[in-house]
Order: sequence, then structure tokens, then C-alpha cells
Amino acid sequence: NNTGNIDIANTTSHGIFNQTSGVFTNQGFGIIEIGKNFGEIEGEGIQNEAFFINAASIKINTTENNGIVNQASFINEATGSIVMGSNASDIGNDGIKNETAAALFTNNGGFINLKAASGNGISNLNGASMTNQAGGQILMGQSSGFFIGNGIVNGASSTFINDNAFINIDKLLDDDGILNSSSNFQNINEAQILIGQEVGSFDFIINGITNENAGAYFENNNSTIVIDNCDENGIYNFSAAEFYNLTNGQILIGQNDGNIGGDGINNENIFINNEGIILIDGITGGGINNSGTIENQSCGIIELNDNLNNASDVLNNGLFTINTNETNIVGNFVNNGILEDIQNIFNGVVSTEILLKPVESDQCGQLSTTFTFGAGATFTISSVFFDE
Repeated sequence: NNTGNIDIANTTSHGIFNQTSGVFTNQGFGIIEIGKNFGEIEGEGIQNEAFFINAASIKINTTENNGIVNQASFINEATGSIVMGSNASDIGNDGIKNETAAALFTNNGGFINLKAASGNGISNLNGASMTNQAGGQILMGQSSGFFIGNGIVNGASSTFINDNAFINIDKLLDDDGILNSSSNFQNINEAQILIGQEVGSFDFIINGITNENAGAYFENNNSTIVIDNCDENGIYNFSAAEFYNLTNGQILIGQNDGNIGGDGINNENIFINNEGIILIDGITGGGINNSGTIENQSCGIIELNDNLNNASDVLNNGLFTINTNETNIVGNFVNNGILEDIQNIFNGVVSTEILLKPVESDQCGQLSTTFTFGAGATFTISSVFFDE
């Protein structure tokens, strides 16, 4: 139980090794500094195999391996602060590695600032669980340093939950903001994820979010994801992965700085927007590139300020707006909702409900058709528009 100052430097092993059945608590005015003044730790900054609670301050400056490795229970309380690295070379591998099925890392409303590392910001692996809870903040790359790996890797049947909390990821050297591989990632309950909001003087992030392989499930529910400044795609959903933007979920791609070098969304499997909002702009490639299945369900809104390249199936039961003069590949696009074609270039849609086209007229001429109704249209678009 520490309430004072602990300085650890120049060790041939871990800075702190909390072994089986151990309980380590840092609280009150406790300050732990590991690897201070470039006094390198040759192992892990903290190796936890038992129960570790931080309710005060931890600073990890220089380690040969990871900043923190957790294989049991690690809690950063609301009063807890963890600050790590300044330059990429300061932390030899990952900032935080949560790496066994027994590993549970909880940021319980606390503050985590991972400034830089030679690996990933966070690796959550091998069935581990990590939760950023109400009021929690996780920052990555918010300094002059950067990460040589990914921001967050959630892999091998692991679970990462951002619950009414905040994550900001910047400054990755040619890797993904979030890589969710065969695992469960949830952004829920008014949580926020910001990716690529600060460019910096080096390469951009590759993909804002990559969701890959069988068993990969990514959920944005009543929460917000903002993605800018990516070399390739805003969201890349592929290889049997499933992505869900649910009630009141907002996904904004290229809306701020833009600079999405590939596609806004590149989908190769299942992508569902159910009562959520997706806005896409600032794209160099395609707005949406689809070779899987995209469903814009009832009350869903997709605003696409770029083109659609659809080699497979798109089903719209909500409001789908497309605003571009670029060539589109319509594919099997079925409209059972409202399709708004602002520049009157999106043709070949199978529509059972309402198509909105631009109004054109000279001063005295006849107006062109604004509304086109599908055969058997019911004019009931599941709560998108209604009269009182």
C-alpha cells in the first residue's frame, strides 16, 4: 500500500513485479515513477499477475519491453493517472498489454495518457477483457511522440468495451487506429472515439478502424466515432467480420480534416446501420466500396458525399442521401425507404418506395419530376419522416 513516492530506475528486470496472490495499491498522494531520467527498466515497467489498484499517479518513462503487462486484475480508479513515454523509443514494445483469459483491465473513470511507444498503444489479447468506464479517458499520441504500431489491438477472442468514456487516437506510423480481430469491440452509452484528429509531421494512420476475420463484432451504440486523416480507409470491415451502428450511433468519416486516402467505408461482409447516422465526406477513393451486404435499416440515415461502388447488395429501409457527380456502381441496390439523389446521377435502383431527384426548370418551363414512387409504394418509411 503506497501513499508516498517510489522512484525505480536502472533495473535488470521489471520495475514492479506483483506476483500471484499479491495486492498492490497506490493511493492518496502516492507517486510511482519508473525509468525516470532515462534510467531504463530492462523488463516490463509493471508486471501484474495478481491484484493492482491505482488511485493516484503512475509515470512510466523508459522500459525495454512493455509499459504495463497485466495477466490478472488491474484497476485504474477515477483518481488514478497513468502517463507513459514521450518518444517512441522510450517504451520498447506496447504501452499496455492485457494478455490472458484471466486478465481484466478496468479504467474506472481514470486518466490514461499513452504518449508514445515502439509497439501498440494497447494490446488486448488471448481472451482478455478491457473496459474504459464512465468518465474514463484514454489518450494516445497526444504529444510530440508517436506509435510505431496500432492504437488499440483487440485480438484472439478478447473483449474491449468503451462505456460512456472517451478514447482519442493520433500519430500512428503506418498502422490502424483500432484493429479488432476475431474479437468483440463495443462503443456504448454516449461514449466517444476520435481517430486521426491531429495530423503531425509523419505518415497518417492506415485504416481508422479495421474489423477482421470470423468472430469479429464491432458495435457503436448511442455513441460517436469520428475518423479523419487515414492513408487508406476510414472503416475496413472484411473477412467474415460484422459491424453494427445501432440506435443513436453516429459515425463521421472525413467530416473534419478529411484526408481519407482510400474509401470511407470498405465493406466485404456485413455492415448494418440500424437507427444510426453515418456521414461520409473528404474521400479520395470511394465513399463506400461494398462487396458484402450493407443494410440501412428503419430510421437509419446515411449521407454519402462521394460515390458508391457496390459490387454486391445494399438494402435501404431508411434515408440514403448520395451527393456526387462521380460515377457510381449501383449493383443490387434495393430502396424500400427514401433515396435522395441530389445530383441526379444515381440510376438503376430497384425502388419500392420514394426516390428524390433535383428540381430543374427554366423560368416558365415545367418542373422535372421531384418524387418518383415505386410500384406499390405505401408512403410509410418507418419513422424517418412523419406528420403531427
